[in-house]
Amino acid sequence: MHLSHLLAVTLLTTSTHAANWPQFRGTDAANTGTGQPPVHFSPKTNLLWSTELPLGHSAPVIWGERIFLTGVESGKLVTLGLDRVTGKVLWTAPAPAEKLEATHRISNPAAPTTCTDGERVIAYFGSYGVLAYDFAGKELWRHPLPVPVVEFGAGSSPVIVGDHVIQLCDSDMNSFIVALDKRTGKEMWKAARPSHRRGFATPFVWRHDGIEELIVNGSLKVSSYDPKDGTLRWTCRGMARVANASPTAGDGLLFIASWNLGGDPGDKLALPPHAEFLAQYDKNKDGLLTKDEFPNGPFKDRFSQIDLNKDGIVTREEYINYGAKRIKGQ
Repeated sequence: MHLSHLLAVTLLTTSTHAANWPQFRGTDAANTGTGQPPVHFSPKTNLLWSTELPLGHSAPVIWGERIFLTGVESGKLVTLGLDRVTGKVLWTAPAPAEKLEATHRISNPAAPTTCTDGERVIAYFGSYGVLAYDFAGKELWRHPLPVPVVEFGAGSSPVIVGDHVIQLCDSDMNSFIVALDKRTGKEMWKAARPSHRRGFATPFVWRHDGIEELIVNGSLKVSSYDPKDGTLRWTCRGMARVANASPTAGDGLLFIASWNLGGDPGDKLALPPHAEFLAQYDKNKDGLLTKDEFPNGPFKDRFSQIDLNKDGIVTREEYINYGAKRIKGQ
């Protein structure tokens, strides 16, 4: 079994008055803290404890005397609760996923970070959906969601906004963002994102001028939603076709990073009409396209993106859907 380690150095103070870290990137997703971590630490220096854990890519979430993480243990997705003072694993709760989603070779199906409001801890796994536990590890509710069609696995973390748990599910097919009641898991609203494909950013709550906006980085544009009902307020174009970075804010300004402005060179590739492509490359004339039927070049390099449901075959619908999104990207 692959194991990772959680190391507690003096920045994970044992004080009961220590600041909480309730979600991905901390309080208000500001990614800042008030502690003074040691400049140097090692297995023998400034180490409070070390705990072996299942392999996972989620970040620790801290509230009071508890730390929450996720991982993959013996082929099962799990959420873990640890004692902050000793590092002891207090409970492990498995997610009822039937099959683990595919991920990047250096990633892991336990990539999204949990979140908490001090009463419940929320976990999201692309392979299953959203689950809620109390601080003793008792499951409070579960809300299955479609497994995202994402070549590298899910990466967006849940956030709690008021009474809602917000989960972004951008995918190569049927992207959406959903709000669940944090107490029951009941769906409160859901907003389709038809022009968006795979994405890995986490929604950001921007509080300014007496209002709250749910800022979501996505394919080629940033969107603002009303967190109360999911109403789309505004969009701003200019982002890359795959959103990786989560938004943040400071000094009254909103900041979003993008590895390319307005899409990458691949967005300028225009697929030929489906009938024309089929007539030229469909070797067995079955109306479907496999990877070996694609000509060598940029289209074949992107076969896994055109094959939206990842079954090894490109249908007419997938071909046209992918081409339409590329045209919008120009």
